[in-house]
Amino acid sequence: MTAEAGRWVELDLEPYSTDVVVNCDTCGARIPRRYWDDRTGRRYCAPTCVELGARVLSLRERHGSASRPFRAPAATNTPHGISQAGA
Repeated sequence: MTAEAGRWVELDLEPYSTDVVVNCDTCGARIPRRYWDDRTGRRYCAPTCVELGARVLSLRERHGSASRPFRAPAATNTPHGISQAGA
């Protein structure tokens, strides 16, 4: 879906409200006042995130990782990136 097919939606939240948090479905940025609705049910902080999200999905499909989430390799999943593999 292209960014031209969406619209801006204003959030009706109180400025001091902390119980409702809306994040961008592509980059994860917090959306304080309005979000971009591309009519698919996803919320974006800007129309450019729609295009970025579509590109990421197409790359995942091309490389066969569309259904599995990203996981860092076990050797780099340590504090400060220090490998524990040989210890």
